[in-house]
Amino acid sequence: MIENPERVLAAAEQLYRLGETRQAEGMIRDLIWALPDHAEAHHRYARLLREEQRFGEAERAYRVAIDCDPKGVAAAIDLIDLMRASGRHEEAFALAAKLEPGEITAEAALALQELWSDAADFLKADEAGDPLDLAEQLPEGQRGRAFVLPSLLAAADTPERLKRLNACIRDWARARSIDASILPVTRAASPPSDKIRLCFAGTAGPPNGAARAARVARHLDRGRFRVELFVHGAADRDAREQFDELHDAFDKVTVTPETSARAIAEALAARGFDAVIDLDGHGRVGARISALAYKPALVQLVWPERPVPAGLSAVNATLADPVLAAVPKGGGIEKLLPLDGAWLPLEALPEIEIEPEVASVRASFPVFATLAEPDWLRPIVIETWAAILQELPPARLIFFGPAYSVSTVRKNLIAAFEACGIDQRIDFAHAEASGLPPPALWNVVDLCLDPFPLSLGERLAEPLHMGVPAVSWAGIAPWQRTGASLLTGAGLADLCVGSRDAYVDKAVELVWDVARRRDLRRELRTRFAAAPHFDTARIAASLAGHVEALIAAGSAAPTR
Repeated sequence: MIENPERVLAAAEQLYRLGETRQAEGMIRDLIWALPDHAEAHHRYARLLREEQRFGEAERAYRVAIDCDPKGVAAAIDLIDLMRASGRHEEAFALAAKLEPGEITAEAALALQELWSDAADFLKADEAGDPLDLAEQLPEGQRGRAFVLPSLLAAADTPERLKRLNACIRDWARARSIDASILPVTRAASPPSDKIRLCFAGTAGPPNGAARAARVARHLDRGRFRVELFVHGAADRDAREQFDELHDAFDKVTVTPETSARAIAEALAARGFDAVIDLDGHGRVGARISALAYKPALVQLVWPERPVPAGLSAVNATLADPVLAAVPKGGGIEKLLPLDGAWLPLEALPEIEIEPEVASVRASFPVFATLAEPDWLRPIVIETWAAILQELPPARLIFFGPAYSVSTVRKNLIAAFEACGIDQRIDFAHAEASGLPPPALWNVVDLCLDPFPLSLGERLAEPLHMGVPAVSWAGIAPWQRTGASLLTGAGLADLCVGSRDAYVDKAVELVWDVARRRDLRRELRTRFAAAPHFDTARIAASLAGHVEALIAAGSAAPTR
């Protein structure tokens, strides 16, 4: 008889964090064999299986956990999240509707908060709790589980709340640094060479930064650099084969199913890299930025699509650009290292024909659109966009994206706007309904609305390329300024504002300025094509200079 199963589960979790996956799985399986009705053992086992991308086994384990404890909600919430991740949204929301949370942990409440944000049910999201409050209630060292949640990043909308988010990140980073000190990895010496050994590292699941890294790698001087790509979490052949076309950009491509942070760090350290650039950061499920806590390379940089700070003392800097780096004091944690011109290299977009006349003239009313995901939206965003529509009574707003193919999301979002006095002026365009390739959508749109404080970032490239301007609220943290970066690159810095009232005023002003919008229809594609975001050679040269300088300085870059 096992007297303390909770201690066994805690030990198994620690082993998993340290890369001992088989031992951790074996301990939990032995516990389940001894206590087959122990719901939490089945739940932890399901989580481990999901981390290992064994999704079918994970779902079965979640269902066993639910059967063992029908009143518990933690396993049900994780199963719902697994369903959503596999595109089974209606099934997930139907299961969620049956939940009766009662007294639940902060982690479960945070998951529910994110679930209802995904469903655009802002009332239930508020009832589940404030995401920052819930993140702060998580056990010390476990608050990092929340960083992949857009609703948490969106909640950091004031200096005080951003400070609290940064404190959660630091808490997570301290725990990861302690893990690394318990069982460190040994960095192999770099082979004798005049070249700097540079590695781009990221996870296999979409979206990934490998294509972005390839664009830059093709411009790096091979006389000065040996450039490799290391991809983890590729559990099957399809996941591995998607990287075949990138082999020409790198001197070597390594694709592994490994998901343990320590095992990833060991693999990187064994290759003797001088510099490692993490492509994911905290921005997505499956990211393993914690591998950098083991210091597998002399120089370590973070270059995610969404520049959330890493928080790790072992990281030299997060790559940014001058617009992202122009944040108030206290807007970040570690040093922001601006690349010359732009933080991301953008790929050339297809030459879809642009309608010469603006949409409002053709339709007799203005049309707004956004590419925001439902969980990027907060009540203040809905209220602000409703205020714009109230200023322009005939105007309509289109939500574009696959999330809006889910009837629950559409129903909840319409109800949220009706509560703000906007009735029958919200439309949805998703692949199943429109049949249009995304760029063609912008021919029926006058102005794109960038959500705040979580910006669309590189997604704004599409409307700008189609001659459609956007309004963006440039916030107080780097990830809140990605839209401002693209607008500034397109010569539209005046469309970046700093308050809610200014956002409404600028949108209304631009709708009335038909002459300017006609000019932008005609000229914006050419102007945007000249933005530094498309000058990959310039970005690559800037990155190379930073890496060389950090190596020469002995990785002595200061941190905030």
